Amino acid sequence: MILPPEQMMSIPEAISRWPVLRRLADEAKSGHWSFAYAEQRGAWECTALRVHPDSTGDIMRFRSDTDAEALRVTPNADIVWKWTGTLAEVLDKITDLPAPTDPFAPRLVLGRAPAKPLTARLMWPR
Repeated sequence: MILPPEQMMSIPEAISRWPVLRRLADEAKSGHWSFAYAEQRGAWECTALRVHPDSTGDIMRFRSDTDAEALRVTPNADIVWKWTGTLAEVLDKITDLPAPTDPFAPRLVLGRAPAKPLTARLMWPR
C-alpha cells in the first residue's frame, strides 16, 4: 500500500501505536509535539517535531524500536545536537535536553540543515 509521502498523526494515535512515546506527552517541559507518518512499499517512518518559542526545532525520526535519531536545529538551520540509538535511548536524550535558552543547552554547530527541507527527514546529514 502506498500512502501520500507524509500524513499528520494525532498524539493519541502516535501513542497508541508506540506506547513509549507517552513519555513525550507526559513530560511537562516537552511542549507540543507534532507527529508525521510515512509509509511506502512496506517501509515506514515516523517523525516527531517540537518547535520552541525561539523557533529552534527538536526533530526525532524512528523506523523501529531499535532505529531512531534526533536533531536540534536552530532558526538559522544550524544542527547543534544529534543522537542516534534505540527509540528508548533517543527519547531519554531528547527529553533531558535543556531548553534552547538554557545556559547549558548545546550551541556548537555540528552541521547545516538544508535551507528549504521538504520534510524533517531531509534534515539528517548522511
